[in-house]
Amino acid sequence: MQYNVGIKDMPENTRPREKLIAQGETSLNDAEILAIILGMGTRNISALELAARLISRGGIRYLKEASLEELATEKGVGAAKASGIKA
Repeated sequence: MQYNVGIKDMPENTRPREKLIAQGETSLNDAEILAIILGMGTRNISALELAARLISRGGIRYLKEASLEELATEKGVGAAKASGIKA
């Protein structure tokens, strides 16, 4: 799944955090949940796009099994975001 727009540019009812509040956690896909955990992306990549890229590496299993160092190899993921993902 590709997300070519920043979260702030998305309609409010489709933004991950707002969608969670309005519709509950079962309405979110894995990328949307991870985007909420990440909190923000980079200047060029939204949190949702970053989440989708990480999940495309091997799904939730990859996130569980990857080391902090492996997670941090993705552009936009540093030690703080990698720690949040692992937690």
